[in-house]
Amino acid sequence: MCFIVFSFKAHNKNKLIFCANRDEFYNRKTEKLHCWRSDSYKKDESNRILAGRDLQSGGTWLGVTKSGRFAALTNFREGTAKDPKKTSRGLIVKNFLQGNDDPLSYAKQLDLKKNRYEGFNLLFGSSDEMYYFSNRANSLLPISEGIYGLSNATLDTPWPKINRGKRLFKEIISCEDVQIDSLFEMLRDDKKPEKRELPFTGVSEEFEKELSPIFVRINGYGTRSSSVILIDYNDNVEFYEKNYDSSGKEINNSYYTFQII
Repeated sequence: MCFIVFSFKAHNKNKLIFCANRDEFYNRKTEKLHCWRSDSYKKDESNRILAGRDLQSGGTWLGVTKSGRFAALTNFREGTAKDPKKTSRGLIVKNFLQGNDDPLSYAKQLDLKKNRYEGFNLLFGSSDEMYYFSNRANSLLPISEGIYGLSNATLDTPWPKINRGKRLFKEIISCEDVQIDSLFEMLRDDKKPEKRELPFTGVSEEFEKELSPIFVRINGYGTRSSSVILIDYNDNVEFYEKNYDSSGKEINNSYYTFQII
């Protein structure tokens, strides 16, 4: 994913309000949001993963389980060169969701093998206890009450899309009853900042500009899906997803609701 804004224990009605856009090449095969069995499938509902799925590597970018495990990942932008020997970062999310380790134990294991992956940011835990870990920040950060933004740099790095997204997000969630349509409208925002506001991440200035809005659309690459997750104080989960084609047109949507076991 490339854009996340979320509220953690900072809203009267919802413990977690999580909004995200996944930017990816349009030719990378993907399954939309659905409930799937983990590799260590057991005959109980708590082991089921609700997430989209990357069919190239078998991993995912954002998911939640019936037992309340939660994880989301963004890549760290460091130019365009990729090392084909590195392990797919989507497996980091998948492995946490299907495992039983508590967040601190998982972070210790991940820290030992962090160099197997290209740069990443990971938000993980549950709606009660969440952490941030990056193999570029080299630290584990507990998430306290508040509103946060994450793109392809460290947590709350003030990129234009993060500053704009957090401002729009705060306005929307100022009401007790959050309007889902308004959150998706925010995720479709395609306003580009001025050249002087752009970060430098090792790509050309032209490409940096094309990647700068919340909703991205470039030839062959762009925002493939938008997701909204709400978890209230009674552990009721609502998970919404919209998928888009290369023109930015919505092609399908999904909605799931359940109570954490």
